Amino acid sequence: MTIDTLTTMMHRLQASAESGTAAYPRFRQIQLGKLYNTLSSNKDAIIEALRADLGRTVKEATVELAFALTEVKTRFEASDFGRLAREEQNDRKTGVILRPKGLIVVVVEHSAPLVSLAVQLSAAIAAGNAVLSLLPSNATKLNEILTATLSSLERSCFAFLSHSSADLLAQIIAFKPSLILYPSPTEPELALAAQNSVQIVTSLQNGATVIACRDLTRSQVRQLAQLVVRGKFFAGGRLPGSVEKVLVHQDRAGDLVDALLEETTGAFGANPSLSLDYGRVVEVGETARLGQLMEEAVLKGEGTVVRGGSENGSATSLFLPTILEGTKGALLRSPIQGPILPLASFASLEGALALLSQTGSNIVYAFASSAELEYFANESRAAVVYAQDIPLEALYQPLPPTLRSPSIFNSESTIVSPTLSPTSSLFAPFTASSQARIASLFPREKQLVVKRKPHSTPFLRSFFPQGLLLVVGSLSVVVMGSVSVGGYKAARWLVSKYL
Repeated sequence: MTIDTLTTMMHRLQASAESGTAAYPRFRQIQLGKLYNTLSSNKDAIIEALRADLGRTVKEATVELAFALTEVKTRFEASDFGRLAREEQNDRKTGVILRPKGLIVVVVEHSAPLVSLAVQLSAAIAAGNAVLSLLPSNATKLNEILTATLSSLERSCFAFLSHSSADLLAQIIAFKPSLILYPSPTEPELALAAQNSVQIVTSLQNGATVIACRDLTRSQVRQLAQLVVRGKFFAGGRLPGSVEKVLVHQDRAGDLVDALLEETTGAFGANPSLSLDYGRVVEVGETARLGQLMEEAVLKGEGTVVRGGSENGSATSLFLPTILEGTKGALLRSPIQGPILPLASFASLEGALALLSQTGSNIVYAFASSAELEYFANESRAAVVYAQDIPLEALYQPLPPTLRSPSIFNSESTIVSPTLSPTSSLFAPFTASSQARIASLFPREKQLVVKRKPHSTPFLRSFFPQGLLLVVGSLSVVVMGSVSVGGYKAARWLVSKYL
């Protein structure tokens, strides 16, 4: 694309954003409907493109398309005119005014392009923004289909380009869009955006780690193994929320390795190269990179291969499901992004936390007790901790909807209503009465003292039942003793007087 063509397109999008063309409620829903219908009517072509570009199996590509359509449908339903009017009315009652950001640039995630595009584009449309989508260069066939079919959307508000050049984003930043959504920007790109006062929102996910604690039963270990095999090897382990590493308590490590081997064979057969459910690595050099990563770990004694490895290298674009145990060192710290599953063991929660910090993961799938879950959530840097599960949806969108707030697609203004306060009538010249009102602004307290709340279970309250019994027993002994002594003396007096 020439700079003149890019300039014309950017000016067109910015004009639409500034005029509010994309902000009309009915316009938003119409565009979301077109987006859904386009993806749905080109289902077969999109699935085939995902297979060719990313090595997906038919089932994997179908799942990705289904998730994308579900996301668009959710935004479509939320953009109903009546619903938007009610929400806007409620917001105005609280003094909150939401307006579109303007022109948003979406850099599509290369590992899950269809879901990434659907999630971000539909959210931006629903918020009333104009959008420029940069499609990943590694998905050439998918890009051709999307660029051709999504032309049904309003051209003045939405455009699609292939992110094929490192200079393209720099040229776009020069036009100062309102917001750029970019999964993994480089340092020069961040610096350039800062120089131009352009906001870049990066992806929060940084790999996912499974933590399996000690108190798992054998049936729970088998269920965990099934989830890990899907979480690691679905779509070749290259999705945003794919399992990168597994940390397991040393007392359960052997059981988990056995269960993983059994589940891997059950999922893909004894020879995964013949399985229709196991994808291929189609990126140039990826098979060699994964093989080198595994071989270096083995040579350095940082892991032992218990299953898998490459098969004929790049000749078949196949890298078998690979499991390593006893992992440590560089492999534990390196991003995998492929079908290699390193396992490391720990002896305590503190040890698990130390290993987790080495991985750099901020997404955790924890199989642990409630107390252990709370420990990992409090002590680690995890953005989200999934309890007892590795949802298939989380592989594509690791952050739940509550954390993927649509507020980044809107600017917010607040209307502050007038209120009466001691300062409402303070105007110059300040008279004696004004001085008194100024003095009344000060808090009454000259010093603040921390008041400690009494402990909810004080000593006397804790031991009240025992203390009560002791007191009653002691009083009973005293009374009975007094009665006995008094009776004895009375008897002796009567005997001495009358006998």
